[in-house]
Amino acid sequence: MKSRFILLVLSLVSLLNYAQTIEQNEIFKNTITLNVGIFPIDDIIYPTMSAQYERVLVAHKIGHVFGISFGGGLLDDNGDIYTMIFPRAYWLIGKKSSKLELAVGGAMLIEDMFESIVVIPSFAVGFRYQKKSKRMLYKVGVGLPDGIYASIGISF
Repeated sequence: MKSRFILLVLSLVSLLNYAQTIEQNEIFKNTITLNVGIFPIDDIIYPTMSAQYERVLVAHKIGHVFGISFGGGLLDDNGDIYTMIFPRAYWLIGKKSSKLELAVGGAMLIEDMFESIVVIPSFAVGFRYQKKSKRMLYKVGVGLPDGIYASIGISF
């Protein structure tokens, strides 16, 4: 799991090296993020990591953005690795660089090559920081199946 995480981080960092500033106040329609988190249940902390693609569908001048996202990743349950797949609809609220992010959808947790599949609701509540006309963004929040997460991403 650690080698997969290191590979994902290095891949995203190499992409971020190509991030450039756009002169006009352009809304980027696509975003890719790398998320790492922890999912605390009782006295056990389960690590999570995922990648997510987001697509803006509607952007209003009053500071509301609506879009869809599709993510996938891994959840480590004391050696049992679950694959997570979670499509969501999201809503960003705020006109400045910092925005409230709300997301809702569904999630599939798949264990050992489809040996066991669990479908659960998916949600996220978080904070997104992205300077206007900049490609790089940062997110923190809490959600299901993400847990308590931090993200770094690039918009294009």
